[in-house]
Amino acid sequence: MRALKQLMVPKAKVLRENREKEISSGELVPGDIVLLTSGAKVPADLRLSHTLELKIDESMLTGESLPAEKVTKPIKEKNLSPGDQRNMAFMGRWW
Repeated sequence: MRALKQLMVPKAKVLRENREKEISSGELVPGDIVLLTSGAKVPADLRLSHTLELKIDESMLTGESLPAEKVTKPIKEKNLSPGDQRNMAFMGRWW
């Protein structure tokens, strides 16, 4: 089972040292710039800084059947549920 889990380790595309790299999501550190592309899994909980028509399937978190539209502007309300945090992307579960 452990060997199978290692084969399924999710990858993340990041921008480090002005270069795009693909790393294991376990190697992500605060400050990494994660690049999300169409169809990609969200490799960690992320604050969004730049988006272009980004929609994410958050049905595992919210139960909503339609993808959630994401934005980058700050949200002033506190203690929001994940579905209301439109400037965040959440990992969910991998296995």
